[in-house]
This record gives sequence, structure tokens and C-alpha cells, in this order.
Amino acid sequence: LYVYALCRYALEFPMETLKGGVSSSITVNSVEHVIMPEVVDLSALGKLKQRGTVFDDFKHGFRDWTVREDGQLIRTYKFQCPEINTSNDRKLCVRLDPGGRKIMLRLSTDGRFLDSRIRQDSYSFSKILQGSGPQDVIIDRADFKPTKGQHDDELEWSRITRFDLVIRDVTANQNVDLTSDKGRGMLKRITLLPPSEL
Repeated sequence: LYVYALCRYALEFPMETLKGGVSSSITVNSVEHVIMPEVVDLSALGKLKQRGTVFDDFKHGFRDWTVREDGQLIRTYKFQCPEINTSNDRKLCVRLDPGGRKIMLRLSTDGRFLDSRIRQDSYSFSKILQGSGPQDVIIDRADFKPTKGQHDDELEWSRITRFDLVIRDVTANQNVDLTSDKGRGMLKRITLLPPSEL
């Protein structure tokens, strides 16, 4: 557990920053404190209650995602959440609404923040859809292809650290700003479905 305080204070008047910009506040960080147990029982993570199949239903927008400034890429680290069942027998289901347009769904993964013994390469997946109304894209682990070189390993859900999602408007030849009026609501739900629900 890493803990520190980050405090922001308003300035009486805007000041020029060292990078040539202007700021109306100043930020001060405290000293970092670390609590590190001598032994970590990783098997205990398996005893945590798993919340089922829903990865995200976007009822709270992109609260659990990082959104790039232009809104064209969203990123999450939720595959590492111990409450999500990332068993390899599951398939990823992305429900989205093309809104009458021809679109391309692009997903990419990375595993570089894991221990070197379990780290996995980067993978990507893309699929073109069109029409109106919600559509489910069911994705098997084998559908993800390595982004660099050739290897025999398949992607493993539990070894994904970074997960990126982009929707491209194929007709307009540009990525959709998912935070815009046009892009908002295209993503309906992401689930990790067990065999019994396929």
C-alpha cells in the first residue's frame, strides 16, 4: 500500500509556470509512506467474491477508464481487478450500437506491468460492423493476434494489464470521439461470458 497526500491550493493571482504556461493553483505532495507485508498470499485472491460476468456496463460513463484528451481512445486496467473472473474458458462480449454507420472496433492489450515470469506480449483484435441497434461481438482469446512477431502463445485474460478500446468510423475514415454526442452511448456493455452463457 503506497500512501501520500496531494494538496492543491488556489493562488491569489495566476502565475507563469516553468514550462511557459499559466496556472491559478499550486500542488504540493507529502512524503510517500509504504506498507509492504513480508509475505503475500496470492492464493487468497481466489477467495474474493467474484461479481459475475459484467466487466463494464457504462452506466457511470468512463469512470473506470482513462480517456485520451480527444476522446478517441479509452483505456482500463480492470482485467487485474480480483473481483472479475478472468478464467480462460470465458469469451469477451462487447455490445455496441454502430448508430447506422459502418464502424471498426479495435481492441489492444498489454501485459508489461506483470512480473517477468508471467508477462505476456501485446495483442490486438479488430472487427467491422454496421447497422443500427445493439450488436454483440463475441471474441475468443484466439481471436487476438500478437502485435509483434509470431509466437504460439494465446492471450490469457488474467495476464492483461492494459486494455485499450477504439471505435473507428470507416466511412469518415476517423476515430470516433466516444465522449461526444455522436460517440456517447455507442458502447453498451462489456462482459466476460462463461461457456454456459454462450
